[in-house]
Formats: sequence, C-alpha cells, structure tokens
Amino acid sequence: MTSLQFVRDNQRGRIGQHYVAEMFKSWGASVKEVEDKFFPDYDIEVNGKTVEVKYDIRAAETQNLCLELDALWHSKAQWLAIVTDNPRTVYFTPLQEVLRLAQSWPNKKSVGERGEVAALVPVKDFVSRLNPQVLITN
Repeated sequence: MTSLQFVRDNQRGRIGQHYVAEMFKSWGASVKEVEDKFFPDYDIEVNGKTVEVKYDIRAAETQNLCLELDALWHSKAQWLAIVTDNPRTVYFTPLQEVLRLAQSWPNKKSVGERGEVAALVPVKDFVSRLNPQVLITN
C-alpha cells in the first residue's frame, strides 16, 4: 500500500519535473514527460536524451543537496536535473557523475520514511566539483 508521505513526495516531485519540462519547452526543445508511475526509469526526455528530475525542497534551508543513492543507482537517465527554491534554481549535469560524487561523499544520512541512504553534499561543493549547468529564474 502506498503511504500518504509517498503520495505527497510524488506530488512535489511532479512539480519539479513539470517545471524542468516547461523550461526546456520554452527553449524550443522536444520534451516528453513520463507518465506518473511509482518507479520509472527516468522522468522526462529532452531531444532524445533522458533526464531524472529531483526536487530538493530543503536545499535552500540546509544549503545541502540530498542525493539519495538508491534513486541514483536505479535511474536509467543520462542527465540529472535538481530543482531547488529561493531562488528557483536547476542544477543540470550527467547523472553518473552525480552518482560517483554521492557514493564517495563522506557525509551520508538515512532520510525519508524508508530511511534511504543519501549523501548530503553542500551546494557549493556540488557546483565546484561537478561544474553543472546552473539555471536560475525568478
């Protein structure tokens, strides 16, 4: 049975996913959003490239990105887009590079209702180590 927390998290994630999809559409890209299901291989397809989208609603508060290892391992996406708020920002980089950083990061914590292991990477370190494309909007 699906928990109420999972439903809430999924709804928030869809907001981030739709935001990234609309951003690419506004630039003229061909975008397909994956149908809402529990564990898709990726979230959107942009010009034939697959993208996993994560919406980190606490990043502005904690100044860390929460990189859940299990989610990164299971995604079949080529790219990762992490959406944060205040201001709305998208960090866009190859998913495998993020996975390597997350696996090697020393600060890990159990997060969420299922206690998933996540690397808590300061945003400034994520940017300096991976040099993602950083997209900021108002």
